[in-house]
Amino acid sequence: MDSAPPIFPPDNVGGGGGATGLLQMTWQPMPKSRWGGKTMEYRLFYRKHEEDENAMSGQWEIKTTENPYFYAYVGEENYYLRYDVMVQAKNEKGYGPNSSVAIVYSAEKLPELQPTFVAANALNGTAGLVEWIGVPNTREDAHGQIGGYQINYWEEGNTLCDGIFESDAQSINIYGDATEGLLIGMTPGERFGNFR
Repeated sequence: MDSAPPIFPPDNVGGGGGATGLLQMTWQPMPKSRWGGKTMEYRLFYRKHEEDENAMSGQWEIKTTENPYFYAYVGEENYYLRYDVMVQAKNEKGYGPNSSVAIVYSAEKLPELQPTFVAANALNGTAGLVEWIGVPNTREDAHGQIGGYQINYWEEGNTLCDGIFESDAQSINIYGDATEGLLIGMTPGERFGNFR
């Protein structure tokens, strides 16, 4: 059978995550039954997404790879921005059709702000409720999207001395854009209130 350019686009185009400054793009590898030839590589198209439908979209950046993923450096200042991404399959006879445009976020950046402690109240001998004012869930403040908070707590030791009792800390993760967390299973009778 003679080879011909691929007739199908790659499926499941997406991505996201990775290190700050990168745009990670992924897609499902083309099965050999869809290659249409002996070799397979992919051509990627990406550009910043324009929120305004009437705005002129930027020029596509184009890269080629044999892997079913690609990292493009977009710059650390372009953290957590939307990008339009398309992928096209290519064999030795030519290029196949483009995939649909997928919206992919560039990698997040570590937040520089921290939550503000409000209160810690005992509920009983082994449980307590910690409250805080969270970091605003915006690109500029969270440098991405708030995925959750970690409450560090100590059953003894001075938490005002940064770095001294860090290895003694226990912690609990609270997922989502929360402003309070429930601690359970603490040692009965210990002083409640050493948190960070």
